[in-house]
Amino acid sequence: MAGFREFEISPAAMEQAGALGITGIELARLARWSAPVTHAWGNRRNGGYVLRVEAGVVEGVHTLVTVVSSHRTEEQRLLDKERVIQAIAKHFPDSK
Repeated sequence: MAGFREFEISPAAMEQAGALGITGIELARLARWSAPVTHAWGNRRNGGYVLRVEAGVVEGVHTLVTVVSSHRTEEQRLLDKERVIQAIAKHFPDSK
């Protein structure tokens, strides 16, 4: 497919993705469909995720919910987490 880059995934990014409940295939898709962004945690974004990509390798992944949830109640954080899980399931129905 023209216009889309393929990215390699570093072991550190795989570990971070696993902690967020994201599989390697999902992380690769997030990277492939990501857009450039200026953010303290990374340089590409897809939905609620910020990726740090260097020389075509995803070096880190963070969820924007982390930033928002630090100022929210525990109940609000759980609702945010559930919304992220539902969004991933909607966009990646074939992955569990």
